[in-house]
Amino acid sequence: MLRALAVDAVFIATLFTEVLASLSLLQSTHTIVLREEFEPVLAFYHASVAPILAVGTGVVWHSAPQWFVDATVLSAILFFLFFIAQARKAMAPYDPAAELTVAEAFIDTLLSGLFCAGGALVLGPTLLPLLTLPAVLLIGALQLAGRRFQFELSSSYYVNLLCLGAVLSGILILQR
Repeated sequence: MLRALAVDAVFIATLFTEVLASLSLLQSTHTIVLREEFEPVLAFYHASVAPILAVGTGVVWHSAPQWFVDATVLSAILFFLFFIAQARKAMAPYDPAAELTVAEAFIDTLLSGLFCAGGALVLGPTLLPLLTLPAVLLIGALQLAGRRFQFELSSSYYVNLLCLGAVLSGILILQR
């Protein structure tokens, strides 16, 4: 029960961060003009969250504009969600039917999460993880058509995209 609550809390925090990065990206590219109610929340995001999650932007682009920082945050999250299921599958040194102790399950979950988070922070500033979106859509369409893949994809990626689209759509509709 506690594990499910922790996973839900991380998912909600991630979704909140993605919404803030998306809104900031849309605002910094002058695609939308947000109401003044969003200013304190976006100021907190720019001051506290974005510098931590987009730590590698200074290496790729010395004085990175805000849109690049926001795209880096989004790409790091998408990278993590895309590869976490495959990392867990690849790093598990056991048969899936075998019984694990609590310590072994914890170590497997922790190591795959740490390696995936490290890869997300390193590759996020390249914006290459943004290509996971068309890859996921293609893989999902082919799986619906009945093709099997060796690559394991987390269903949370689809749920994340659906929730992100719904929240952004709701905010943009309420903007009018």
